[in-house]
Amino acid sequence: MHAITRSGGMPSGHAASFTGATYAIGGIEGFDTAVFALAVCMTVIIIYDAVNVRFAVGQQGRLLNKMVENHGHKNHNETPLKLVEGHTIPQVIIGILIGLLTGSFMVLMFYY
Repeated sequence: MHAITRSGGMPSGHAASFTGATYAIGGIEGFDTAVFALAVCMTVIIIYDAVNVRFAVGQQGRLLNKMVENHGHKNHNETPLKLVEGHTIPQVIIGILIGLLTGSFMVLMFYY
């Protein structure tokens, strides 16, 4: 159950869901519309966050947990920080591919 509820991992659900939604919007509304452009911008921001920001936060959390473990005070009962894991580039690429397949399937099934 932990693998389902934790963040990070293969594939990137962030990349898959936003790429699929963006492709579906383009296929339904048109790839030359403002709503598609907005969806592309949001997808780029979400994927950037999943790769860079969340990955850095996870590394910082691991370091802070190690510092508390090594230098923690005996009379304090610190609990480890919950780690937020970002995605690697291969995880994002696989997520994007899954999103493209899912989005194109949805457009084909429901609109053609």
